[in-house]
Amino acid sequence: MDHSHLFCVLFSSPENKALSRQLAQELQVTLLDDADATTPFRFHYEGTILHLSVYKDNALCGTLVVDFSSPSFSHRLNTSMRINQPLARAVGVKRGFRPLVCDLTAGLGTDGMVLAALGCRVTMVERCLPLYLLLRDGLRRAAEIDRLRAGVERIRIHHMDAARFIETTEPDYDTIYLDPMYPLVKKSARAKLHARLLRIVAGDDYDAPHLLQTALNSPVKRVVVKRGRTIASLGSQTPAFAVTSKQLRYDVHINPTCDTCPPD
Repeated sequence: MDHSHLFCVLFSSPENKALSRQLAQELQVTLLDDADATTPFRFHYEGTILHLSVYKDNALCGTLVVDFSSPSFSHRLNTSMRINQPLARAVGVKRGFRPLVCDLTAGLGTDGMVLAALGCRVTMVERCLPLYLLLRDGLRRAAEIDRLRAGVERIRIHHMDAARFIETTEPDYDTIYLDPMYPLVKKSARAKLHARLLRIVAGDDYDAPHLLQTALNSPVKRVVVKRGRTIASLGSQTPAFAVTSKQLRYDVHINPTCDTCPPD
């Protein structure tokens, strides 16, 4: 596929020239100097960390990066390592049991990495190529960090359409996890910028109801949908129950014909 009208890779310094050239070859795009770039999505390395700068009308909107060593993710990890936390409860983590989780909307990988750190084996699926590349790079670097390495080893990552993944692979997981785009709610300016950049890069998830139905039709015990606390449930089927936090709600659908997980 020709990505040259969307993506380019910028050459920033000699120390990362090999990484930059390798990515440009993978995308089949030209390695450019910053002054020559006109595409809306511009990859570049700062040291060994891959960044994606997002432009609209040649004006910089912001930059995305996956950095599991950042203070913000470290704080998230430190506050999410108990099995009674909402995300863990929603996917079915219990004392002595860690479900196999398929995160069909992996995005930048935060929730999946938390679950992997908790001991779950996680299959991450991301259809948006820029997000997949950022996530792959973040996991590559996280594997070099002692406190994150075990979690990374529990993760498999795929660049693929989520519905097609369900339909064409044998389900070897207990829980399907979905975090589709939903209407923006009141957030900090930084969170709003981050959400806006993700929306520019990945687009709106108009097919989210179809993806949920595809997941519900699969032979998987539990399907979890992450929503804003006040946002309506996705799809027409009423969840079996919900797990809530201050800002979020996890709608949990249970397939009573499956017995791969302990009873709730």
